[in-house]
Amino acid sequence: MFILNDILKPLQNAFSSTNLGRERAHWFSYAILAF
Repeated sequence: MFILNDILKPLQNAFSSTNLGRERAHWFSYAILAF
């Protein structure tokens, strides 16, 4: 779980330039967790 979090943090930073991107990154991380 913590390893996954370390991977997702840079991804969220990459998306977080806009509010929509931040929200999308949040759901994207949940989609990865679901699989």
